[in-house]
Amino acid sequence: MSRTIIFLLVCFVSSANWGCKGSKAGESSASYDVPEDFELIYSRGGCKGTCPVYTLYVAADGTVNYLGEAFVEMEGKYEKKITQEAVMALVTSVKEAAYFEMKGKYDDPNLMDVPSSKLECRMNGKKHVVVNRVGAPDHLIKLEEQIGEIVGKEGYSKVKE
Repeated sequence: MSRTIIFLLVCFVSSANWGCKGSKAGESSASYDVPEDFELIYSRGGCKGTCPVYTLYVAADGTVNYLGEAFVEMEGKYEKKITQEAVMALVTSVKEAAYFEMKGKYDDPNLMDVPSSKLECRMNGKKHVVVNRVGAPDHLIKLEEQIGEIVGKEGYSKVKE
């Protein structure tokens, strides 16, 4: 659980400049084998304290939508575009973590007020959802961290409502 808290602090409290080298918006990228149906949705749930609440959506074409709901630096709707190289890095991370073989839920119902994460991924005709409250394997924690590092937090534009 401490890794998750560290990840949250790094993601949305610090002012670190994240991003994949060479994956800044506007840069051209070579052709990559990103599955056409690739879609990744990562969300963090709240707690009774100040746990960040947000949702991050990444499409195969590199479109990233972010919705910050509570206790985050960026509240509201934001969007940006990442390169196909960065999207392929996400695909690779999902594969290397053996994401589609993970259990659907990591939890201990005896623990209360624990922030949760939910990771949904579609790729190559498969869809899988993993909820992480407590007891997730290290490779799921690492995957969550990689998502933040690859997508980054710089370069978003506020969406006018």
